[in-house]
Amino acid sequence: MNLARRTSGRIAIGTSHRPRGWVGQVSNAVGGAGGLRVFDLDTFPKLFAEYGLVDIEQEVHGLLQDVSARAADAA
Repeated sequence: MNLARRTSGRIAIGTSHRPRGWVGQVSNAVGGAGGLRVFDLDTFPKLFAEYGLVDIEQEVHGLLQDVSARAADAA
């Protein structure tokens, strides 16, 4: 997370999303068989917050999610 502090202070990722319930279990099994790791909704927002990032935004698009944040001391 030091990269966000050294550059413009923003980080953005696009990654998989595991829905709750049986759909999530199926996507976890199918994705795992193909080498894809699927993440819970709160995985990256919690991680960003633990590293002191702020203005955390998350958009979910089906089985994908975009998460962005910025360093607290970035302008």
